[in-house]
Amino acid sequence: MVISLKLADYIKDKSIPLVLQILGAIAFSMFLGKERDSSDTALLLLSGWGFGVFFYYLIDYHIRKHYYNILFLSLDELDQKYLISDILLKPRRQEDILWQKVLRISNRAMLEEIARIRHESSNYTEYIEQWVHEVKTPISAIKLICENSPTEETRKIKQELERANRFVDQVLYFARSNNVEKDYLIREVSLEDVVKKALQNNKHLLLEKKVQINLSCDQSVFTDSKWIVFILDQCIVNSVKYGADSIAFKTEVKGSKTTLQITDNGVGIAREDLPRIFEKGFTGKNGHETEKSTGMGLYLCKKLCDKLDIGIEAESEKNNGTTIRMVFSTGRLMHAALYKQ
Repeated sequence: MVISLKLADYIKDKSIPLVLQILGAIAFSMFLGKERDSSDTALLLLSGWGFGVFFYYLIDYHIRKHYYNILFLSLDELDQKYLISDILLKPRRQEDILWQKVLRISNRAMLEEIARIRHESSNYTEYIEQWVHEVKTPISAIKLICENSPTEETRKIKQELERANRFVDQVLYFARSNNVEKDYLIREVSLEDVVKKALQNNKHLLLEKKVQINLSCDQSVFTDSKWIVFILDQCIVNSVKYGADSIAFKTEVKGSKTTLQITDNGVGIAREDLPRIFEKGFTGKNGHETEKSTGMGLYLCKKLCDKLDIGIEAESEKNNGTTIRMVFSTGRLMHAALYKQ
């Protein structure tokens, strides 16, 4: 950021005292010349006054410019820019001292407000986690009752319970998504195992829609299995929701990167929608047609992948299926996991 005090702006700020200085000098010189009939003395006085004022404002301009240059340089080097008033040296001018006090009072009020909001946000997250934990208990109980009394009605109830459970999980993961680092456990994870876990979570949906699964995942990566299963849940549900009757899971290794590829034969994504599918709340043309899309699933996938240092990208063509790629780097997380051991 290159910001400096311009001479034109400085003169503009000082225009009133400058004009008063000039008018005062002219009036005094005219008075002196008239009273003593000495135009030379008046001219000399006027010239001296003018030079004095000129040099005073020239020096003052350079001092002020230097002061603001240091101020903006310090601001550029500061990560938390709202702390600028705390690192500045005490200024010499009373006006600057007052401004510094104003900044410190304002910063203190802002930090207190941020602390209050963080505390409320933490309480809200704790409440959501507790609520999810409690609501999962009756969901599990109803599923168990349905499994013990297998009928066509209980089968439909289990499908709806599976759907409700996915929405509950989405709420939980959204609440935790800002603090993933407090909840994840990095270790070596078999991609085949996490894919199978995600398929198991959605088995009733997959059976109902008669979706064919092709699995070719024989690689392991260093990551958190719980969060990866959740991301795969969202991908599977999206594939089924948008007309896929076949989903293929495939891994590929290139150098230090392992890619998990999820390919379906669904309706695909319009070219103009593709760059925005990871945006919060974006549903696109497909979402408007189904009326069941919230635009939260892929947004959460991208957010969690960013937190876990996993690349995620999508490739699709309308009416020709979609491919989601998750790219795992065997670098920092692997070393972090091995170091913990």
